[in-house]
Amino acid sequence: MKVSVGIPLIVSKSKGWHWYPSIRKMRDDSLLLSFSIMADALPENIVMPHHVMVRSTDGGKSWYFHRYLYFPTSVAGDAHVCAQLSDGMVLELPNTVHVVDDECYASYWKSNDDGKTFHGPYNARLHLPKGSVETIPASGRTLANVRFYRSIIELDNGDLLASMYGRFRGDEKYRSFLVKSTNRGESWSYLSTIAYDPKVGTEGFCEPVMALLPNGEILCVMRTGSGEPLYQSKSGDKGETWSKPEPIGARGVDPDLIVLSNGIIACSYGRLQPRRKIEPSGSLDPRLPASMGNQIMFSLDEGETWIGHTSIYSGPTTGYTGIEEVRPGEVIYAFDTLGYGWHPFNTIRTVIIKVEK
Repeated sequence: MKVSVGIPLIVSKSKGWHWYPSIRKMRDDSLLLSFSIMADALPENIVMPHHVMVRSTDGGKSWYFHRYLYFPTSVAGDAHVCAQLSDGMVLELPNTVHVVDDECYASYWKSNDDGKTFHGPYNARLHLPKGSVETIPASGRTLANVRFYRSIIELDNGDLLASMYGRFRGDEKYRSFLVKSTNRGESWSYLSTIAYDPKVGTEGFCEPVMALLPNGEILCVMRTGSGEPLYQSKSGDKGETWSKPEPIGARGVDPDLIVLSNGIIACSYGRLQPRRKIEPSGSLDPRLPASMGNQIMFSLDEGETWIGHTSIYSGPTTGYTGIEEVRPGEVIYAFDTLGYGWHPFNTIRTVIIKVEK
């Protein structure tokens, strides 16, 4: 397999914070690139971190900005969920889940024009196991200690599967789990736990991303800690049960996962050298470098082995990335240059990667 990396393009730059990009391709071949913004990038009437969306109609060569495409969040960043369904509707699910009278709800937006405009927010009911919801206060609201993350998969019968992670009551670390919708995202119900083991990682299984493989299996790749081993698990029964999670030979955070038109599986990840905190103050150790480096890897055998580990960027970055196939055998890779420690004067960048068997 041959992998070649092009010259990065700066999509947006800021004296504040631009970070946590994710990217998705629409059926009209346009690209939607979302990322979190704060500080100087925010309009005066917005005080919390938000996701903002920019769009490209030329395969990522240029981008334009819809100022009305803001999606509020009470979480400072994190890759969000955006997917286009078979009927053309685009679902946009920011991460947070709020709790009202012991019931869980998630706000979402919809687009019927390939992401040119969005309508919402609408409230989707989230049904989790009885007694499982752990809550946290945030900005005058009560949030469930769980969040939607990265992926929506549409099954042949139209049902939707979405990946989430968080803590259920009594959990010692994060768990990754799956929820299902039978009504196009109007409500969701807990289906299964993808992975939970308090003995694995400093954080447990979090930041899951899923892909539907050519053989019908679902592959899920997960973070276990900052710069710690990535793990994966598979399901052969539409998410009802999952294999024991196994390390995949790479370290990092926030994996993104796609299946290329030639059958190659691509996975991006970053934060190869995390800066550790000094206890008990919680401050960052100045003797260690900022979070550094983003990579991509590939699998030719349905995720059984991973090869072609390729460096995309070696400088300071949160390590949060996003990938999409823009043309057959060509991947567009989005990343930020915001070092862990929240240094200003950062950028959102994209680069084209050519992959040949």
